Amino acid sequence: MGSDTTYSAGLYTLDNIVEEFLLLSERPESDYRKGLQLAIRGYRELRLHTVKEGTKVTKETVSSINRVDFPSDFMDFVNIGVVYGGKVWLLTPNDEFILTTTDVGALETQDEDAGEGETIPNESISGYFARGGSNTKGYYQIEWDKRRIALINVTETTVLLSYKTSGASLDGTTYVPIKYITALQAFMAWWDVALKPGTPVSQSQQLKTTWLELRNQLAEGEYSLEEWEWAIYSTMYPLAKR
Repeated sequence: MGSDTTYSAGLYTLDNIVEEFLLLSERPESDYRKGLQLAIRGYRELRLHTVKEGTKVTKETVSSINRVDFPSDFMDFVNIGVVYGGKVWLLTPNDEFILTTTDVGALETQDEDAGEGETIPNESISGYFARGGSNTKGYYQIEWDKRRIALINVTETTVLLSYKTSGASLDGTTYVPIKYITALQAFMAWWDVALKPGTPVSQSQQLKTTWLELRNQLAEGEYSLEEWEWAIYSTMYPLAKR
C-alpha cells in the first residue's frame, strides 16, 4: 500500500482514494498497484475531458520560425493567446497558412519565396467579419507530429498557452479534489470489472453507466465567451450596405 495517507482541506491524495476503494470494495491490499494505475487513468480522463482543473497556463517564447513547442507535460490543447490591454486575446485557428519550413544546413528556417512565414491578410469589409473569421492578433495551426504550434501574424515574442495535463504522478504525491472521488472510484470499479475475462456484459455496462452519470455531474463548459464569439464569426459573410 502507499505510505502517504495525508489529505488537506478539500483534497485527498491519489493514495487515499485507492486505499478507500480497496477497503469499500473488500479487495486485498495486494491489488493496490492495479488500483493506482486505474486511479491514474481515471484522473487523467477527468482532467482531459471533463473538468477545468486539468488546465495549465504557461508563458511560452515564440521561436524565430514562429513556433511554440509543447511543454513536457502537455497532453491536449485548450487555447493560445497574447496579452493585450491587460487581457488575454485568443488567437484563431487557421489551416490555410503554409506550414513547411526550409533547412539551411542544420538550421530550420523559413523561405519567404515559398510563402513560409508570410503574413496573411485579415479579411473584413466595412467592419463585418469575413467567412473564416478575422483576428488582428494572429492565427495558429497545431503540428501534432512535431509537438508544437505554428503561428502567423503574431508580433509578440511571448504567448500564453493553455493546455491539459494528466495531473498524476507515480513518483510524487498527487492531490485530488474531494468532489472527484465518487466519480473516480466509479471509473476504477468499471475498469476493474471490464478488464476481467468472462465478466457479464450487463455488469460491465451497469458500472460504466454509473461512471458516466457521475462524470457528467462534474462536467463543466470548455469554451470561453471569446471562443464562442470566434466560432460564430467564422460562419458569417460580409453583408452589403443598404
